Amino acid sequence: MESKQEQHLSEIKAKFCNDVDRAYRRGNAEHGGFILDKVGLIDEAIKEAVDQYVYLVSIKEQLERE
Repeated sequence: MESKQEQHLSEIKAKFCNDVDRAYRRGNAEHGGFILDKVGLIDEAIKEAVDQYVYLVSIKEQLERE
């Protein structure tokens, strides 16, 4: 890849790591305990996936209005 692509990838990876760290810590503060000891994670993940779909469709509609 070109250097500008390598730089872009590096920036994406750094942002992802920061976002994961913040989300994990926020989730721990909100819900407590160790995530691997939680029951029902699959149900929560499905709810998150549905939320993400709604967000993405809404963003697409916003962009189409512009």
